Amino acid sequence: MSMVENLLCLHRWQLEERRRYLGELESLAERLRADAQRLAAEFSPDFDSLAPGKQPQAREPASARKSVDRRIRLEHSAAEIEAQILDARAAVDAAENEVAHYELDAVIRGSRRLREKPPGPLARHHGS
Repeated sequence: MSMVENLLCLHRWQLEERRRYLGELESLAERLRADAQRLAAEFSPDFDSLAPGKQPQAREPASARKSVDRRIRLEHSAAEIEAQILDARAAVDAAENEVAHYELDAVIRGSRRLREKPPGPLARHHGS
């Protein structure tokens, strides 16, 4: 394998790793959002009274307050993951460009080798 082919293999592997990581982040963000929505649906009628900074009412169960706090943490985590997803998408785009660059380089070098290669013994005998 030539150096260009080795670099191409390396960049293809890096691209697949970045795509895998992006997929994992997207899956995690989806799970976090689903969990937050499930918690919001459980306490949707009077959810505003449970917002952070508000004094809990005597009628609010402690489990409701814990669920609200958990939902807020889930939403915060999902927002952080979304920022990581943006970075991961940029890394995938950059890796795709690198792979395209090395694929083009491999094609150019391959066609150059074909043009520069002297004719083999069959080509000499074929014409006579």
